[in-house]
Amino acid sequence: MYVVVDIETTGAYSQRDGITEVGAILTDGEKILDEYHSLVNPGENIPRFITTLTGIDNEMLEDAPYFEEIVEDLFSFLDGYVFVAHNVHFDYNFIRNAFERHGKTYNSRRLCTVRLSRKLIAEAPGYSLSKITRFLGINNDSPHRALGDARATTELLWKLISNDESGVIDQHLKRNSHETILPLNVNKKDFTELPFKPGVYFFMDEKGKIIYIGKAKNLKKRVSSHFSGTPNSRRRHHFHTEICKIDHEVTGSELIAALREDELIRKHWPKYNKAQKNRVVKFGVFKYEDQNGVVRLGIQKNKVSSDPVKSFYSEWEAKNWLMEMVKEYGLNSVYCGLPEFLNQCSDKRHNKTVNKFLNELKNEEISYAFIEEGRNRSEKCLVLVENDMYKGFGYVSSDDQILNKEEVREHIRFGNNSATSHSIVASFVAKNSPEIIPL
Repeated sequence: MYVVVDIETTGAYSQRDGITEVGAILTDGEKILDEYHSLVNPGENIPRFITTLTGIDNEMLEDAPYFEEIVEDLFSFLDGYVFVAHNVHFDYNFIRNAFERHGKTYNSRRLCTVRLSRKLIAEAPGYSLSKITRFLGINNDSPHRALGDARATTELLWKLISNDESGVIDQHLKRNSHETILPLNVNKKDFTELPFKPGVYFFMDEKGKIIYIGKAKNLKKRVSSHFSGTPNSRRRHHFHTEICKIDHEVTGSELIAALREDELIRKHWPKYNKAQKNRVVKFGVFKYEDQNGVVRLGIQKNKVSSDPVKSFYSEWEAKNWLMEMVKEYGLNSVYCGLPEFLNQCSDKRHNKTVNKFLNELKNEEISYAFIEEGRNRSEKCLVLVENDMYKGFGYVSSDDQILNKEEVREHIRFGNNSATSHSIVASFVAKNSPEIIPL
């Protein structure tokens, strides 16, 4: 037994907007057994665009019952049957939230006639209620009104049932089918292809643009968690609505998933990822020798091929650090690109002191690689750290013997460093004591 439901509302957000009309049809899949209909006073003014769409205005609802006045009758009418709607997320979430606000817990198996139509009537020119009913010759005398749309959706359900020769509807009704939890525009195949492995996942809009990137220990479980429950904010509701495709990348370990997430977010800047406050390593202190043989230190932007004495996330940080080193070691400030009043000394003394300083700094900073899990049993992952800064990672055969820095670098995919990636690697090494390759 099915109960086909359509509602009209003051907006699209079920946690905040109100219901203005409910229409419901009880059917056995072949004929109408009973009907329910009521206007509902939402306790708020009806937006003008809603009145334009539905014809429902404030005057019509002035004497209509509030939801609390119909809650018992509506609950009795719906309870115990399969809840069916065209875009079932919308109607079901509004109804369930309204019941919960009045002390009723409503849980029902659900069917979405949009998702079913895409599978059982693949030749249709579109899947909005108006397009699919027009294509099938179903008459709707009252479009955008609850009872009219519920009757049209009921006839659509009957046609879907008659077309279902391969058990699609029964499959959708299974608790683990995920058909009813996925956003309306997402192909179930995208979800079923997700493995139970670590990796990063991507949500994309209808144009294929990435709108969210996440990491996971278990890709399928994590992606599923995005769609369980009711969207608890307007932003999350819009987020779900925009998702049209899911893609993923297996990484082999949580560590690489976290590093890839950081790298990809800073590459694509998806609209639903929070802005990354951590910055890319953009500046470095560099050493060079002038024509008089004086060793100089200067600050400039990092390049992929550059080899700075030390890297920083801002020019200000680099300058402050260099000023401290000038004071601590007695370097000639002019030869470090700083004001001469900080410190003065002879060229000979400066060269001797700066070389001592650089040697000590080199001894303090450590370069190494460590081994992490690969994406399968035949490979392993190398993570490279140079001068205490994360540089990148790469996959190699599990049989490969990596012995020196040059061999490690051959396999590394270098990326832009960030405070986040540096923190991720430092924390992992401190907590897990991975197999280290000294370089």
